[in-house]
Amino acid sequence: MTVLLVKFQITGIQNTDSFLRASVTLYVTCQIVVRLGYFVGLGKSVFTPVGSIVFLGMCIDSQKQAFLVPKEKLEKFAILRESILAKKSVSLKVLQRFMGKCISFMLAVPCTRLYISDICIALSENYRSVSFSIVITGTLKDEVIFGRFVDNWDGFLPWKLEKHKVVKLKTDSSNYKWARKFETNDINLEFGDYWPADVLDSHIIVKEARAIILSLKSVKNNYILDLRIDILCDCKSFIDEWNGQGS
Repeated sequence: MTVLLVKFQITGIQNTDSFLRASVTLYVTCQIVVRLGYFVGLGKSVFTPVGSIVFLGMCIDSQKQAFLVPKEKLEKFAILRESILAKKSVSLKVLQRFMGKCISFMLAVPCTRLYISDICIALSENYRSVSFSIVITGTLKDEVIFGRFVDNWDGFLPWKLEKHKVVKLKTDSSNYKWARKFETNDINLEFGDYWPADVLDSHIIVKEARAIILSLKSVKNNYILDLRIDILCDCKSFIDEWNGQGS
């Protein structure tokens, strides 16, 4: 057995400064652990308790219990976004970088992939031409502009509780009406309504999607707030569109 005896002196610190002495003691302890062969990244270690710490590119906030996008990451995203908007066209590589940054926000910004559907389409149509320039116009440009909302967005995506709550949400849509049925162990709710005039001419896939959204909104505050929901839908075309997310 090898006995490691460590003796250190802290100079220039008064005995009353217990907080600083504790910090130095903790640092020395980590140094000993590292020298014994354990892998501890001292450069990334925090020796005092904090409520938010950056890990793997995201802020982990223990009070909000959520991931937050670091300020530096938002600034780099804004620079790239505005540089794209300042040009009439950009290379495939630049647009891929923008899409990658958007996807990297998934832990902190809800439904990130829904904001870049046209970007995904543009990349999938031109992925073989690395030197090809993609024109930034129309809905593609609108999606890039929409990315500005994160500059002033103070919301967050809370962590989900590790529990499984079983509910049944059934939705259906016709050309003129939508309906939903919500069931739990002790609750059975049925509701429906007619489509407004501005929706009547929409495709059935759009109506199926609207029926799901309206159904979720009708029960979210009392029954399914801050939960992951599995939805069963009998419209295969809608399911294919949802799974594709524009890609």
